[in-house]
Amino acid sequence: MPFRVQKKPALAAVLPLLGLAIGLGVACADTGRGVSPDREQIYFPVGLALDPDAEFLVVVGSDFDLQFNQGTVQSLSLARIREVTRVPCADDGECGDGQHCDRTPTTENRSVPSHLCVDDAGADAGLPCGPLGETTRWAKVTVPGRCAPVSLAEPADGGAPLLRDAVGISAFATGAVLRADPSGSGTSRLFIPVRGDSTLHWAELQDGLLQCGQEGTPASAGAPNRCDDEFKVSLAPGWIQDIQPVPDDDDPVQTVDPLEVAPEPYDVAATADGRVLVMTHQLNGRVSTFAHDWIGPPVLVDRLTLDTALPMGVAAVPPLSRAELWPSFAPTFLVGTRSEARVQLLAFLGDGILGEAATEPTASVPLDEGSRPALETIGSTMIRVNAGGFDSRGVAVDDELRRTALAACDPGDADCLKAAATIPLDLYVANRTPNSLLVGTIEARVGPLGSDGLPNFHDTIPLTSGPSRVFLGQVRTKAGTLERRVFVTCFDSAIIYVYDPARRAVESEIPTGRGPHAMVFDPMAPVAYVAHFTDSYVGVVSLDQTHPETYGTMLASIGLPVPPRAAK
Repeated sequence: MPFRVQKKPALAAVLPLLGLAIGLGVACADTGRGVSPDREQIYFPVGLALDPDAEFLVVVGSDFDLQFNQGTVQSLSLARIREVTRVPCADDGECGDGQHCDRTPTTENRSVPSHLCVDDAGADAGLPCGPLGETTRWAKVTVPGRCAPVSLAEPADGGAPLLRDAVGISAFATGAVLRADPSGSGTSRLFIPVRGDSTLHWAELQDGLLQCGQEGTPASAGAPNRCDDEFKVSLAPGWIQDIQPVPDDDDPVQTVDPLEVAPEPYDVAATADGRVLVMTHQLNGRVSTFAHDWIGPPVLVDRLTLDTALPMGVAAVPPLSRAELWPSFAPTFLVGTRSEARVQLLAFLGDGILGEAATEPTASVPLDEGSRPALETIGSTMIRVNAGGFDSRGVAVDDELRRTALAACDPGDADCLKAAATIPLDLYVANRTPNSLLVGTIEARVGPLGSDGLPNFHDTIPLTSGPSRVFLGQVRTKAGTLERRVFVTCFDSAIIYVYDPARRAVESEIPTGRGPHAMVFDPMAPVAYVAHFTDSYVGVVSLDQTHPETYGTMLASIGLPVPPRAAK
């Protein structure tokens, strides 16, 4: 079917002017009523991200029970989080000056050695949690860990606040992804799917400060300033709306629905350079696609209706190899679904909307007559390793083996580089029928659209109830080396499973508080930050196996926990 295309200027020139038009198209929920949230309170966290320099932890709160009139995005100082986090130890040499390792029963540790570094003298001498104090045994039911929770505004150690900045967003955020500007500007952008008003929110992050058009100077207390409507996308701009099918001769009254973000956003994935984003919607099989050239805001360019009803998790597939070895490929994405036992492979056909450069924010080119950017289904794989196989949630694709092999090649060794480039990718999917982790590979295959290798599942790992999301990180092994692990959060059973891909087995189970949801990993220390949705805090979990007494335990609880209203 031919397409009617209105000629337009380059995307780079148009995007900076689109904010107002996009904002006017947003069908916002009423935000003028209700109680304002406290900028210093984490509330139903659903997304975590680290800035590229690992200096700040970004926490996205959803306001899930609508107690407040908006959700929140908070930026926390990782330097301060590391300071308040207790340090595991095996001997005194691992502790700082004026400290020793708490390894023997004492009055201060209540006859239970903590295997943490404690002060030699002073008011906190010998106390496992130092100035934080120990929590109660009742509190450990929902917030495990020995030490009392840490306030973002007034931490008990007397140091600076943990909170760097906070802004308000619409309610019912469902996740977040952060990407760094590939031009090296030092700016990152955060992208947030939001159910409350069916939008993709976005904000800039630099030096821990969030910028999303909010009015006024950052407040030191009270409610966070709300992001402007220009920083959320719900409707395609006019020149994208004009890319519509021409009515058939047999159907002269054929119309096309306006291109807008579908209801019920769920998950979002982005290419490594942040230039293409794909967002799933947990109703009606919809998937939205956004083009993003780092000069203007992300732009909704396509809405695909899959032949499956309930798409859920989505992950970007790393490209085959370096540009000098293979031609440019269409970005591809894998999508799981609740309604069928399969995953689908999608490809974004940009038709020049982002220009020829794949990693630099250069001026984009106009679309040619008859072309349009589109997300297309290019294949699917049935899940046959499980009895049921449907209800897939989180999806993660790991290219570590390929990247390691490429790095080991001499830059001039074409044969080595080409062999390394074809190493299969590892694939992991959280599945609930039955509760399990699906393990597979993606072959490096070149097709008409470029990298179009389909997954092949070869194993299923039994889990307990509620596997939700899959994350890739590292642990410090007993030998002191860093090794890759796959982490599966089980929301219902409050467990994180740690899967060793080399040994193809679950290595350990980490008990958590209620509702573990999102995870990120600190590149400076063997710990993970875990967003606990139900009681609204972030746990700092040890991933250091050289200290088995504290491995998998919560070394700190960031934010004062708040039980859901139904539990009060």
